[in-house]
Amino acid sequence: TLNSSHPSSGLASPHAILIIDTIPPVITHTQPVLVNTSEIVDMACHVTDNYAVGNAYIDYYFITTSGPTAPQNLMMTDIGAGDFSGLVPIPSNALTMNYNISANDTSNNWNWTGSIILNVTDNITPNIVDNTAGSPNTGALFTVSASITDNIAVDTAFLYYYFDTTAGPTIPDNQTMNDLGGGNYDYSVSVPVNALFIYYNISVNDTSNNWIETGINALAVQDTLSPAI
Repeated sequence: TLNSSHPSSGLASPHAILIIDTIPPVITHTQPVLVNTSEIVDMACHVTDNYAVGNAYIDYYFITTSGPTAPQNLMMTDIGAGDFSGLVPIPSNALTMNYNISANDTSNNWNWTGSIILNVTDNITPNIVDNTAGSPNTGALFTVSASITDNIAVDTAFLYYYFDTTAGPTIPDNQTMNDLGGGNYDYSVSVPVNALFIYYNISVNDTSNNWIETGINALAVQDTLSPAI
């Protein structure tokens, strides 16, 4: 309220002047250091204003192995003292997260962080299903097979194996398995004529270098060779 002198009486009369708030809120946001697949991340921020903060929002979408997700608009939770929390679930096949945090004040002045892009770290290991069937036979080929999937992409599958024979264990070998397509892999090994057991382990990494293995499996070798007379 301002006072001004009346020209005729010399008395002060009050005049009310409406002050319009045109100052937008200030958003402080620190980007998460690490965002992992299939986790829930708090995209927190701190908002201040010269009068009073209204609401804060996060608009986001993901680029995934199957394309972009539908954009989402999330009203953040006011946890007090100017702090806001926004819990965002990260898809298992996400590659990047694209987001923007906005806030308004009680005078409807808006501010934005602008578009931010975060790389999503794949920390999920591949999945292996050992489909090896049948028993190995002496002097024959034996095929180890597996179905392998990953949330992003499989890189390489390996077969580590050795035999226990009547003359002792063979030297372990480690070979790259054949990628048959559709998540199917196999590798055929030559079974020694004096083999008793085969010991093998399937290991896989994905394109983010997450590793997994089945552990050692043991199969008895069937002796199908007739004695020599």
